Amino acid sequence: MLLDLSLPDRSGLETLRALRRLLPASPVLVMSFHPEADYASAVRAAGAPGYVAKGDAPATLLDAVRGALACPSP
Repeated sequence: MLLDLSLPDRSGLETLRALRRLLPASPVLVMSFHPEADYASAVRAAGAPGYVAKGDAPATLLDAVRGALACPSP
C-alpha cells in the first residue's frame, strides 16, 4: 500500500497507525513531498517499512516498494 502523508481530511501518520491496526500484515510505504529527515523516524515508528520523497527518482520508489514487500509482517 502506498500512503501520502498529506491528506485533506486526516493526518497521514494517524491514517498509518489506523492501517497498521486494521491490516497488520499489509506493508504500507509512505510517500510525501516533506523531506525524509522531517518524518522518516516517525513513519517507521508508526509501522511503515519505508519512506519515499515525491521528488525521488523512479528507481528509488521501485527499490522502496521491493523493500516494503520483503519486510516481514509485524
